[in-house]
Amino acid sequence: MTTISYDGLIKSLKKNFDEVSEGEFVVVREDVWGQGWKLVVREIDSREEIKKLEDEMKKEQSEAERDIKKFAVLFYDNQVIFMIARSVGIGEIKVDKLRKDLSKVSPAFIKKYKKFLKNPGDLAVWDELFDRTDIIEEFYKLYIKAREKILEKVDGIYDDRQKEEFADNLLMQLLIIWYLQERGFLDGDTAYLVNCFKDYRERGFDSYYSFLKELFKVMMREPNDGIYHVDDRFGRIVVTGPAPFLNGEFEDAKLPDDVFYVDGLTDELKKVQPKKAKDVPVLNLFESRDWTEEERTEKGWIRSNIDEYVLGAIFEKLMTAEDRKEKGAYYTPEPITEYICNNTIKPYLVNRINEKFGTDYENLEEFFEKDESEEHYAFLFNEMQNLRILDPAVGSGHFLETAINVLVKIYEKIFEKARELSFSYDKFTILSADEKGELVKEPLVTIEDEEERRLKVKFHIIISRNLYGVDILPSAIRVAKARMFMSLAKHFNAKKGTHIRFPNVHFNLRVGNSLVGFADISLFERAAEKQATLTDFFADEDGEPLNIELDKGLADYIKRMDNAINTKAYALFAEVRDHFGQKLTRERLEKVLRLRSDLIKILLVSLNTDYAIKLKKLIDDITRRFNLRLNKEFVKHLAGKGVKISEKELEEIGFFHWVMEFSEVFLERGGFDVVIGNPPYVELSEVDYADLLDNDVKKPLRRFY
Repeated sequence: MTTISYDGLIKSLKKNFDEVSEGEFVVVREDVWGQGWKLVVREIDSREEIKKLEDEMKKEQSEAERDIKKFAVLFYDNQVIFMIARSVGIGEIKVDKLRKDLSKVSPAFIKKYKKFLKNPGDLAVWDELFDRTDIIEEFYKLYIKAREKILEKVDGIYDDRQKEEFADNLLMQLLIIWYLQERGFLDGDTAYLVNCFKDYRERGFDSYYSFLKELFKVMMREPNDGIYHVDDRFGRIVVTGPAPFLNGEFEDAKLPDDVFYVDGLTDELKKVQPKKAKDVPVLNLFESRDWTEEERTEKGWIRSNIDEYVLGAIFEKLMTAEDRKEKGAYYTPEPITEYICNNTIKPYLVNRINEKFGTDYENLEEFFEKDESEEHYAFLFNEMQNLRILDPAVGSGHFLETAINVLVKIYEKIFEKARELSFSYDKFTILSADEKGELVKEPLVTIEDEEERRLKVKFHIIISRNLYGVDILPSAIRVAKARMFMSLAKHFNAKKGTHIRFPNVHFNLRVGNSLVGFADISLFERAAEKQATLTDFFADEDGEPLNIELDKGLADYIKRMDNAINTKAYALFAEVRDHFGQKLTRERLEKVLRLRSDLIKILLVSLNTDYAIKLKKLIDDITRRFNLRLNKEFVKHLAGKGVKISEKELEEIGFFHWVMEFSEVFLERGGFDVVIGNPPYVELSEVDYADLLDNDVKKPLRRFY
């Protein structure tokens, strides 16, 4: 069996290629110019040597009269690093890197490595080495078997659909924790989950699942040591906030230990083809392969396990052919998502600059190249913070993930120009609130560490303020939320303390049928004619009125947050409370929507778990009651157009009342600025629901496209 080793690679190369100097082989000789492309093979002792070689490779690509270093394979600390220099623009060279753990190389990767040995100078072979398809395929096959084992052995849940929801939630939660453990955030132990499996009884638990449930709670608690919660049973555990673990619907679920880990099975899984694996416990699955991709930063070596792109592809594969046909679910390749995001977001921004200042830049690249006005850059920075991007059929979040990367690059370019041109720092500030609700203003330019800067830009601006998504499939939204978390977690660094609690920024990702529902407040204004008072409008199905009384702690917290992030939630509470019992009017409905909008803004930056849970409960209650009334009005609206549908049928096909769900966008900006992604899809049955999308119902969505 072929293995990957320094001695084996050197021996193979010496048989077939000229070694022009120690460890350097000419593997390609151009016919026209006669220039040679060299492959460098070295055993190295430090990460600094990787950066040094990368700089050499970049520099040599512009030379034409001598052989250049085009490829490299480095062996370091039981890892192999493949490197290739590529041109990515006029005068711009990028060195792509792929790291593999030599103890976890999969059979699929060994096949690709054999092709590489035969022709190490073939660019197509290098493309295949870097291709993710085999990683995704192997992970998917093993993931399915782990999922099936959970479904087979879970006790305490008797509905098949609920079992699937439980299994998917649990797997996502374990993926997130595994991701964090790899970065040293779980008691500094990169094998924390497996080690705890071996001693959970000594920690006071009767099953591994009971240990996990308590670990989830620990990660939602308030920290007592910086960003960590420290206690005797769990050690030093990072606090994530509530978002990944709000899953209390399945308290009665029970799982046997062998669902999670079987001692000695990992070594067997490393060698076997996934389709031949008979038993796949979850942690053995994670432990058995090197799911990592390329090194992601020049300033730090990031061990990156199952990443957000792999998650998206797994979701697509989990969809059956029937699901894809019925729900219109598609997984769009990365080059296409990148092209669409670049050609929607950037033109919008450069058009805003041209409209504001009377300039005529053709694209954003020209703006960055020619413009040196502090006023113009400050305007762009402000526009980006207020930018609202929608994917109305978000799926697993693939388009939004690409949009994040596009926006980060623009923010980085603003950062570079602000430094280069010595702009005033206070015009380029990230605004956030700490655990106490105190206002924190941090100039982007003063954040020296690249990973910390990108993390804060993603968290405080992009994910919480720029991105919105809707999908009819709850499973898709779960994966999209996990992707948003991992997009942040890739920048975490335990040694540097680079980390941020992940409370509720994924609250902008919602489940619903984006083609069915009200998108304009005037469309349900007739509700004012039918409901005598605001109290009646918000009555529950059993007539119970909406309770918006606040306990003192939550009231004080909302006041502090209002001061910190310039919301008016507390004052709106008082106004809405006064309006209960009064005649229902559009103005009073709008105030409830504005209250809900401000509560969401507070929730998005709430790092206090207790308050975040209370806020979410209140928002969910307002939303549910709004939907009860809006659905009644929507059914009447359709009846007036000759379409008969019951409220129950409306629930079945799905609905999404835009002006209520995303009231902060519609009330403040009148709609979204940019729409990306595949077109939303509505299921057709006996009634042609496409007829629902005529004229005034469809218009607000049409304006986005």
